[in-house]
Amino acid sequence: MTTPRPCATAPSFTHHLRVNRGGRHTVRDYLEDRLATLDALEPSVGAFVCHDLEAARRAADESDRRWRSGHPLSPIDGLPIGAKDIIYSADFPTRLGTPRDWSPRPLIDAACLQAIQEGGALLLGKLTTTAFAIGGVSTQTRNPHDLARTPGGSSSGAAAAVGGGMLAAAFGTQTQGSLIRPASYCGTIAMKPTWGTLSVQGVHPVAHSLDHLGLMAGDLDDLQGLLGWLSVKAPGPGQAGRLLDDTPVATPPRRIGVLLTSGTDELSDASRTAFDQALERVARQGVDVVTPTRHDGLKRLCEDLERVHRWSLQLIGLEMQWPYRQYLADNDGSIDQRMIDLIDQGSRMSVSDARTLHEQRLGLMARCDGLLEELDALVLPSASGPAPVGLASSGSRKNLVYATFLGLPCYSLPVMRVDDMPFGLQVIGQRHRDVHLGNIARWWLQHG
Repeated sequence: MTTPRPCATAPSFTHHLRVNRGGRHTVRDYLEDRLATLDALEPSVGAFVCHDLEAARRAADESDRRWRSGHPLSPIDGLPIGAKDIIYSADFPTRLGTPRDWSPRPLIDAACLQAIQEGGALLLGKLTTTAFAIGGVSTQTRNPHDLARTPGGSSSGAAAAVGGGMLAAAFGTQTQGSLIRPASYCGTIAMKPTWGTLSVQGVHPVAHSLDHLGLMAGDLDDLQGLLGWLSVKAPGPGQAGRLLDDTPVATPPRRIGVLLTSGTDELSDASRTAFDQALERVARQGVDVVTPTRHDGLKRLCEDLERVHRWSLQLIGLEMQWPYRQYLADNDGSIDQRMIDLIDQGSRMSVSDARTLHEQRLGLMARCDGLLEELDALVLPSASGPAPVGLASSGSRKNLVYATFLGLPCYSLPVMRVDDMPFGLQVIGQRHRDVHLGNIARWWLQHG
């Protein structure tokens, strides 16, 4: 089964505005192009939980009036965007990826949705997610590049809608690999900022120490423009400044470290070849590609990262006690066995066990921070290969938990292909140097 029409991410909204300031092609024109794609793909892809297209058209016309008057609300005024269905909205229901309404429709928006609406962006609707963004059962959303394959999870609808060109951008979240993996599968750019950089107020929690709000987009200018606006209007408790240079500059990394772990062992021969070739391309342009065999500190880090898979699940189980134990008291089947097991394991952790877990995490963070003082970035695949065939599984998390557990910023860049499917490259940067990492990502997309 394949997609019913050629599939591509949306053209750049930022470029559309830049070249059409004369008014010949408008925000409404751009939106109608996205809606035509949505009309063609959505019946077979199933990325949306709900949407209001007429409200989006009215908002696009209002945006056009502001641009014509020379008074747009922000650089993202008119940007068509969607939100993962664990993000609370006053305009749309929030079902958390389940058939059930777990709470009344809120009267207010999540901080990120308030911010984009103050900036004039067009919120088209809510996008599919696995249950509570942690459930083990995949959604029925399909990959827009091949309908027989999963789009990944848990930000399934966000990746499918952006990867199919139905939206310019989307909000996703990541607690282990829920943003980077589906972006890799669906061929979008994704960015997970440093932990605490963007507000998660109004985003239903999984584990507060690991939950990240992140973005997907088909174009880097669109993603970084949105990121810059959010960093001002919806900053998190760890925000250290605006996350966009006024004039972003493509910056080549001098030295990058390659993370070779058991996640890399999952790659097929074709996927490993694509990854090696991606590294060879930047090496030919003067980047020093450092492997664990050349650097003892990097080798020890790769060895220590093997414990992160277990630690991440322990921390999730510990922090899921609220509100999931209350949900279990009235479980209608929405809480699957994987979630029940995590909650049970977390409830049995002692105070001493929890303290030890946090100390181990902080120690690994400090070591990684030190390594990133001498390396510009760490790189590894964004997934264990292209999207698997079938919808039963959203794929392995092995390559994805490291940056999340350590709270480091990372991008997934669609610079590889395997079996004629997208396959992303993950680039991880130093804590609170998100802008610098964005400039490296810009260079990599141009030259890698």
